[in-house]
Amino acid sequence: MKRFLSIFLSTVLLLSLNAPAYADNLTTSTEEEISTVYGIPKSIFETLPTDIQSSLTNDIENIIDYSTQTTYIKVSHTDSGERISSQSTYQDYLKASTLSDPDENDWMRVQTSIINKGSYAQVSAAYTWLTRPAFRMNDVIGLSLTQGTIQDNTADGFYTYTTAKGSVTTEFSDTPSKFDYEGHGLVRKVVLAKPDYPVNSDFMFMKANIYKEGRSEGLNGTYGHQRVSMALSPSFNIDRSGVLSCVGVNIGMTYDQFKGYTSIAWEVFNRKMRNI
Repeated sequence: MKRFLSIFLSTVLLLSLNAPAYADNLTTSTEEEISTVYGIPKSIFETLPTDIQSSLTNDIENIIDYSTQTTYIKVSHTDSGERISSQSTYQDYLKASTLSDPDENDWMRVQTSIINKGSYAQVSAAYTWLTRPAFRMNDVIGLSLTQGTIQDNTADGFYTYTTAKGSVTTEFSDTPSKFDYEGHGLVRKVVLAKPDYPVNSDFMFMKANIYKEGRSEGLNGTYGHQRVSMALSPSFNIDRSGVLSCVGVNIGMTYDQFKGYTSIAWEVFNRKMRNI
């Protein structure tokens, strides 16, 4: 009996030692896939609440095909105070971050993604401020489709920022009424945090399910950065080309707009990443 008990305990111990290693490998693989498909870095994913992690992990399953594109945007400041935004490259960002004054320009990365799930699809955009934006007010993020229709009440996402004290995440699912659905598009306002400690990074993510129409789909992931204070709180619209507008507000005078784009053909059923 003692010999049997000894063998049993040894077996349990071996299993308990092996199980965590397998779980860690599985988690690492999932995090890498989430980073690739959604543009959510592992360093950010690990700080998110467990319900967001579970939602993203579930969404990454049963993918037939997906398309993703990463866009880098440079915002320059002229001597006269004018701001000029232009599409750039990762190489340009790396060069600027090593050779230039980090406060000389603002840099943002937008990753847009379309996931084919068969009878429906999912669209998303990840917005990363690579440098701290010059103004911290009420920004806006949006998704717009060239073909299909956003499914009502399927939008979700989050805003997370980091300081020397750690990270803080705001879950969009806690305030679903703040999503503005427009059939072909989706818009949400986000207030950039102004905590007591300097913000090191800002990251936003938004996703939604869509009805597939036609043989392909295109997705615009748009970001509007407020740079002029206003007494009113505007409501935004977004068209199929990803351009923001608002009644009573001159967008060009008050907001800088950035945009990323990706597309997919529904006929392609191989699971692979296609950079457009």
